[in-house]
Amino acid sequence: MQRGFLSEAPLNGLAPFDTTPMTIRRAMPLEEIGALLRAAPESRRLLYETAFVSGLRANELRNLTINHLDDERCGLRLDATWTKNRKPGFQPLPRALMMSLQTFALSGEPRKSYEKNYRRENPKLIAPRNPLLHVPSNPARTLDRDLKTAGIPKKNPKGKLDFHACRVAYINLVLESGLATPKEVQELARHSILDLTMNVYGQTRDERLSATVEGIGDVVLSQNCVSDVYRQAVGAEHETAQLPTNEGSCAARQYGSGGRTRTYDQVINSHPLCQLSYSGTKYKSAVKDLKKIVWPPISVKPSTSIGVVFLEGVAARRMAQFL
Repeated sequence: MQRGFLSEAPLNGLAPFDTTPMTIRRAMPLEEIGALLRAAPESRRLLYETAFVSGLRANELRNLTINHLDDERCGLRLDATWTKNRKPGFQPLPRALMMSLQTFALSGEPRKSYEKNYRRENPKLIAPRNPLLHVPSNPARTLDRDLKTAGIPKKNPKGKLDFHACRVAYINLVLESGLATPKEVQELARHSILDLTMNVYGQTRDERLSATVEGIGDVVLSQNCVSDVYRQAVGAEHETAQLPTNEGSCAARQYGSGGRTRTYDQVINSHPLCQLSYSGTKYKSAVKDLKKIVWPPISVKPSTSIGVVFLEGVAARRMAQFL
Protein backbone atom coordinates (compact mmCIF):
# COMPACT_ATOMS: atom_id res chain seq x y z
CA MET A 1 0.00 0.00 0.00
CA GLN A 2 1.34 3.37 -0.96
CA ARG A 3 0.49 6.47 1.02
CA GLY A 4 0.69 10.04 -0.20
CA PHE A 5 -0.22 13.57 0.77
CA LEU A 6 -2.52 16.04 -0.92
CA SER A 7 -1.01 19.31 -2.04
CA GLU A 8 -3.76 21.29 -0.28
CA ALA A 9 -6.57 20.69 2.18
CA PRO A 10 -9.65 19.51 0.27
CA LEU A 11 -12.00 21.28 2.67
CA ASN A 12 -10.53 24.74 2.15
CA GLY A 13 -13.25 27.17 1.13
CA LEU A 14 -16.03 24.98 2.50
CA ALA A 15 -18.78 27.17 3.90
CA PRO A 16 -19.77 26.68 7.56
CA PHE A 17 -22.57 24.25 8.19
CA ASP A 18 -25.99 25.75 8.70
CA THR A 19 -26.95 24.87 12.27
CA THR A 20 -30.36 26.57 12.17
CA PRO A 21 -32.89 24.17 13.73
CA MET A 22 -35.15 22.64 11.10
CA THR A 23 -37.87 21.96 13.66
CA ILE A 24 -39.14 24.73 15.91
CA ARG A 25 -40.40 23.36 19.20
CA ARG A 26 -42.29 25.54 21.62
CA ALA A 27 -41.94 25.57 25.38
CA MET A 28 -45.15 24.40 27.06
CA PRO A 29 -46.45 26.83 29.69
CA LEU A 30 -47.38 25.56 33.15
CA GLU A 31 -51.09 25.54 32.28
CA GLU A 32 -50.54 23.09 29.42
CA ILE A 33 -48.15 20.96 31.47
CA GLY A 34 -50.77 20.64 34.21
CA ALA A 35 -53.49 19.72 31.70
CA LEU A 36 -51.25 17.04 30.14
CA LEU A 37 -50.36 15.49 33.50
CA ARG A 38 -54.04 15.32 34.48
CA ALA A 39 -55.03 13.68 31.19
CA ALA A 40 -52.24 11.07 31.05
CA PRO A 41 -52.57 7.63 32.69
CA GLU A 42 -50.52 7.04 35.84
CA SER A 43 -47.55 5.28 34.24
CA ARG A 44 -47.10 7.92 31.54
CA ARG A 45 -47.79 10.75 33.96
CA LEU A 46 -44.70 9.72 35.94
CA LEU A 47 -42.72 9.60 32.69
CA TYR A 48 -43.81 13.12 31.75
CA GLU A 49 -43.12 14.44 35.25
CA THR A 50 -39.56 13.08 35.10
CA ALA A 51 -39.04 14.58 31.63
CA PHE A 52 -40.36 18.00 32.69
CA VAL A 53 -38.21 18.28 35.84
CA SER A 54 -35.01 16.69 34.54
CA GLY A 55 -34.82 17.53 30.84
CA LEU A 56 -33.63 13.98 30.05
CA ARG A 57 -34.08 12.78 26.49
CA ALA A 58 -36.29 9.83 25.58
CA ASN A 59 -33.38 7.39 25.08
CA GLU A 60 -31.77 8.49 28.34
CA LEU A 61 -35.03 7.90 30.21
CA ARG A 62 -35.35 4.49 28.56
CA ASN A 63 -31.95 3.37 29.89
CA LEU A 64 -32.61 4.34 33.50
CA THR A 65 -32.88 1.55 36.06
CA ILE A 66 -33.60 1.59 39.75
CA ASN A 67 -29.83 1.36 40.34
CA HIS A 68 -29.39 4.85 38.89
CA LEU A 69 -31.31 6.43 41.76
CA ASP A 70 -28.97 8.25 44.15
CA ASP A 71 -30.78 8.75 47.45
CA GLU A 72 -27.87 10.54 49.09
CA ARG A 73 -27.57 13.24 46.44
CA CYS A 74 -31.26 13.10 45.49
CA GLY A 75 -31.01 12.56 41.78
CA LEU A 76 -30.05 10.27 38.93
CA ARG A 77 -26.61 8.99 38.01
CA LEU A 78 -26.13 9.08 34.23
CA ASP A 79 -23.88 6.59 32.41
CA ALA A 80 -21.54 7.67 29.64
CA THR A 81 -22.61 4.67 27.54
CA TRP A 82 -26.06 6.14 26.82
CA THR A 83 -25.88 9.90 27.40
CA LYS A 84 -25.81 12.03 24.26
CA ASN A 85 -22.53 13.73 25.12
CA ARG A 86 -20.97 10.36 26.07
CA LYS A 87 -20.02 11.68 29.48
CA PRO A 88 -21.09 10.47 32.91
CA GLY A 89 -23.27 12.93 34.78
CA PHE A 90 -25.71 13.57 37.56
CA GLN A 91 -29.18 15.06 37.28
CA PRO A 92 -30.82 16.35 40.49
CA LEU A 93 -34.50 15.58 41.08
CA PRO A 94 -37.12 16.79 43.55
CA ARG A 95 -37.33 14.57 46.63
CA ALA A 96 -41.04 13.83 46.11
CA LEU A 97 -40.39 12.58 42.56
CA MET A 98 -37.51 10.41 43.78
CA MET A 99 -39.85 8.61 46.17
CA SER A 100 -42.51 8.13 43.47
CA LEU A 101 -39.96 6.70 41.03
CA GLN A 102 -38.60 4.29 43.59
CA THR A 103 -42.06 3.05 44.55
CA PHE A 104 -43.09 2.66 40.90
CA ALA A 105 -39.91 0.77 39.94
CA LEU A 106 -40.11 -1.62 42.91
CA SER A 107 -43.73 -2.44 42.02
CA GLY A 108 -42.54 -4.10 38.80
CA GLU A 109 -44.98 -2.14 36.64
CA PRO A 110 -42.35 -0.76 34.23
CA ARG A 111 -41.08 -4.26 33.37
CA LYS A 112 -44.62 -5.60 32.93
CA SER A 113 -45.38 -2.76 30.51
CA TYR A 114 -42.26 -3.52 28.47
CA GLU A 115 -43.11 -7.23 28.29
CA LYS A 116 -46.66 -6.48 27.19
CA ASN A 117 -45.58 -4.11 24.44
CA TYR A 118 -42.76 -6.34 23.24
CA ARG A 119 -45.07 -9.34 22.88
CA ARG A 120 -47.31 -7.22 20.66
CA GLU A 121 -44.60 -5.48 18.61
CA ASN A 122 -41.66 -7.88 18.53
CA PRO A 123 -41.60 -11.05 20.61
CA LYS A 124 -37.83 -11.37 20.16
CA LEU A 125 -37.16 -8.26 22.19
CA ILE A 126 -36.22 -8.74 25.83
CA ALA A 127 -37.52 -6.38 28.49
CA PRO A 128 -34.78 -4.51 30.40
CA ARG A 129 -34.02 -5.51 33.96
CA ASN A 130 -35.30 -3.33 36.77
CA PRO A 131 -36.36 -0.41 34.52
CA LEU A 132 -37.15 2.81 36.32
CA LEU A 133 -39.79 3.90 33.82
CA HIS A 134 -41.60 2.56 30.81
CA VAL A 135 -40.81 4.64 27.72
CA PRO A 136 -42.90 3.76 24.64
CA SER A 137 -41.08 2.78 21.46
CA ASN A 138 -42.51 5.89 19.82
CA PRO A 139 -42.94 8.45 22.61
CA ALA A 140 -43.87 11.27 20.22
CA ARG A 141 -46.87 9.32 18.92
CA THR A 142 -47.96 8.46 22.46
CA LEU A 143 -47.62 12.10 23.46
CA ASP A 144 -49.85 13.10 20.54
CA ARG A 145 -52.66 10.96 21.92
CA ASP A 146 -52.31 12.45 25.40
CA LEU A 147 -52.20 16.00 23.98
CA LYS A 148 -55.42 15.34 22.10
CA THR A 149 -57.06 14.00 25.27
CA ALA A 150 -55.92 17.07 27.20
CA GLY A 151 -57.17 19.44 24.48
CA ILE A 152 -53.71 20.88 23.82
CA PRO A 153 -52.89 21.83 20.20
CA LYS A 154 -49.84 20.09 18.81
CA LYS A 155 -48.91 23.08 16.66
CA ASN A 156 -49.37 26.81 16.99
CA PRO A 157 -47.52 29.88 15.62
CA LYS A 158 -44.74 29.43 18.22
CA GLY A 159 -43.90 25.87 17.16
CA LYS A 160 -44.86 22.25 17.61
CA LEU A 161 -44.91 19.79 20.49
CA ASP A 162 -43.23 16.39 20.56
CA PHE A 163 -41.52 14.46 23.33
CA HIS A 164 -38.33 16.51 23.01
CA ALA A 165 -40.45 19.59 23.72
CA CYS A 166 -40.51 18.39 27.35
CA ARG A 167 -36.78 19.12 27.46
CA VAL A 168 -37.37 22.55 25.91
CA ALA A 169 -39.99 23.28 28.57
CA TYR A 170 -37.62 22.17 31.35
CA ILE A 171 -34.82 24.47 30.24
CA ASN A 172 -37.16 27.45 29.93
CA LEU A 173 -38.69 26.77 33.34
CA VAL A 174 -35.19 26.85 34.85
CA LEU A 175 -34.40 30.08 33.01
CA GLU A 176 -37.65 31.74 34.09
CA SER A 177 -37.30 30.66 37.71
CA GLY A 178 -34.45 33.12 38.27
CA LEU A 179 -32.89 30.64 40.73
CA ALA A 180 -29.90 29.66 38.58
CA THR A 181 -27.10 31.55 36.89
CA PRO A 182 -26.65 31.11 33.12
CA LYS A 183 -23.73 28.74 33.77
CA GLU A 184 -25.86 26.67 36.14
CA VAL A 185 -28.65 26.49 33.56
CA GLN A 186 -26.12 25.24 31.01
CA GLU A 187 -24.94 22.61 33.50
CA LEU A 188 -28.48 21.41 34.24
CA ALA A 189 -29.18 21.20 30.50
CA ARG A 190 -25.86 19.37 30.02
CA HIS A 191 -24.94 21.53 27.04
CA SER A 192 -21.36 22.00 25.88
CA ILE A 193 -21.82 25.73 25.16
CA LEU A 194 -24.05 28.40 26.64
CA ASP A 195 -25.09 29.62 23.19
CA LEU A 196 -27.00 26.37 22.65
CA THR A 197 -28.84 26.82 25.93
CA MET A 198 -29.80 30.45 25.44
CA ASN A 199 -30.29 30.83 21.67
CA VAL A 200 -31.61 27.42 20.61
CA TYR A 201 -33.57 26.24 23.64
CA GLY A 202 -34.23 29.53 25.42
CA GLN A 203 -37.47 31.24 24.39
CA THR A 204 -39.52 34.28 25.37
CA ARG A 205 -43.15 34.51 26.44
CA ASP A 206 -45.33 37.47 25.47
CA GLU A 207 -46.95 37.65 28.90
CA ARG A 208 -43.56 37.84 30.63
CA LEU A 209 -42.38 40.57 28.27
CA SER A 210 -45.53 42.59 29.00
CA ALA A 211 -45.16 42.07 32.75
CA THR A 212 -41.52 43.22 32.59
CA VAL A 213 -42.45 46.41 30.74
CA GLU A 214 -45.25 47.08 33.25
CA GLY A 215 -42.75 46.74 36.10
CA ILE A 216 -40.34 49.17 34.45
CA GLY A 217 -43.22 51.57 33.85
CA ASP A 218 -44.15 51.46 37.54
CA VAL A 219 -40.61 52.45 38.48
CA VAL A 220 -40.14 55.16 35.86
CA LEU A 221 -43.58 56.72 35.96
CA SER A 222 -43.67 56.80 39.76
CA GLN A 223 -40.96 59.50 39.58
CA ASN A 224 -43.56 61.79 38.04
CA CYS A 225 -46.36 61.25 40.54
CA VAL A 226 -46.48 64.74 42.13
CA SER A 227 -50.03 66.09 42.17
CA ASP A 228 -51.28 68.73 39.75
CA VAL A 229 -51.68 71.22 42.61
CA TYR A 230 -47.98 70.94 43.40
CA ARG A 231 -47.09 71.39 39.74
CA GLN A 232 -49.04 74.64 39.75
CA ALA A 233 -47.23 75.79 42.88
CA VAL A 234 -43.82 75.03 41.42
CA GLY A 235 -44.56 76.40 37.95
CA ALA A 236 -43.20 75.59 34.53
CA GLU A 237 -39.89 76.58 33.02
CA HIS A 238 -39.54 80.38 32.65
CA GLU A 239 -42.85 80.79 34.48
CA THR A 240 -44.04 81.30 38.02
CA ALA A 241 -47.29 80.02 39.47
CA GLN A 242 -49.30 80.77 42.55
CA LEU A 243 -50.77 78.53 45.17
CA PRO A 244 -54.56 78.04 45.03
CA THR A 245 -56.44 80.84 46.77
CA ASN A 246 -59.55 78.87 47.60
CA GLU A 247 -60.85 79.97 50.94
CA GLY A 248 -60.19 77.35 53.58
CA SER A 249 -57.68 75.37 51.50
CA CYS A 250 -54.73 73.72 53.21
CA ALA A 251 -52.24 76.04 51.53
CA ALA A 252 -54.25 79.14 52.40
CA ARG A 253 -54.61 78.14 56.04
CA GLN A 254 -50.96 77.30 56.65
CA TYR A 255 -49.01 79.62 54.41
CA GLY A 256 -51.28 82.58 53.84
CA SER A 257 -52.83 83.70 50.60
CA GLY A 258 -51.89 82.44 47.18
CA GLY A 259 -50.42 85.77 46.19
CA ARG A 260 -46.89 84.77 47.16
CA THR A 261 -44.95 83.25 44.25
CA ARG A 262 -42.81 80.14 44.62
CA THR A 263 -39.39 80.24 43.06
CA TYR A 264 -38.89 77.82 40.17
CA ASP A 265 -35.69 75.84 40.44
CA GLN A 266 -33.97 73.92 37.66
CA VAL A 267 -33.03 71.16 40.09
CA ILE A 268 -36.59 69.85 39.90
CA ASN A 269 -36.00 68.74 36.32
CA SER A 270 -32.79 66.88 37.16
CA HIS A 271 -33.78 64.57 40.03
CA PRO A 272 -36.78 63.88 42.28
CA LEU A 273 -36.24 66.73 44.72
CA CYS A 274 -38.90 69.28 45.54
CA GLN A 275 -37.92 72.79 46.56
CA LEU A 276 -40.01 75.30 48.44
CA SER A 277 -38.86 78.76 49.41
CA TYR A 278 -40.06 81.02 52.14
CA SER A 279 -38.81 84.49 52.95
CA GLY A 280 -39.03 86.91 55.81
CA THR A 281 -40.87 86.11 59.00
CA LYS A 282 -42.85 83.27 57.38
CA TYR A 283 -39.72 81.09 57.17
CA LYS A 284 -39.60 79.91 60.79
CA SER A 285 -43.33 79.23 60.85
CA ALA A 286 -43.14 77.26 57.57
CA VAL A 287 -40.26 75.13 58.81
CA LYS A 288 -42.14 74.34 61.99
CA ASP A 289 -45.21 73.28 60.01
CA LEU A 290 -43.13 71.18 57.60
CA LYS A 291 -41.69 69.16 60.45
CA LYS A 292 -45.19 68.33 61.59
CA ILE A 293 -46.53 67.07 58.26
CA VAL A 294 -43.49 65.36 56.69
CA TRP A 295 -42.36 61.92 57.77
CA PRO A 296 -39.58 60.90 58.22
CA PRO A 297 -38.25 64.12 59.80
CA ILE A 298 -36.07 66.30 57.61
CA SER A 299 -33.19 68.63 58.41
CA VAL A 300 -33.47 72.28 57.44
CA LYS A 301 -30.55 74.65 56.81
CA PRO A 302 -31.53 78.31 56.58
CA SER A 303 -29.82 80.67 54.20
CA THR A 304 -29.33 84.43 54.51
CA SER A 305 -32.60 85.54 52.97
CA ILE A 306 -34.34 82.45 51.67
CA GLY A 307 -34.92 79.19 53.51
CA VAL A 308 -34.70 76.21 51.16
CA VAL A 309 -36.15 72.87 52.08
CA PHE A 310 -35.32 69.81 50.00
CA LEU A 311 -37.68 66.88 50.33
CA GLU A 312 -36.65 63.54 48.88
CA GLY A 313 -38.64 60.50 47.75
CA VAL A 314 -41.65 59.77 49.92
CA ALA A 315 -41.35 63.08 51.75
CA ALA A 316 -41.80 64.97 48.49
CA ARG A 317 -44.94 63.10 47.60
CA ARG A 318 -46.25 63.49 51.13
CA MET A 319 -45.66 67.24 50.98
CA ALA A 320 -47.59 67.46 47.71
CA GLN A 321 -50.73 66.32 49.50
CA PHE A 322 -50.72 69.48 51.61
CA LEU A 323 -50.24 71.99 48.79
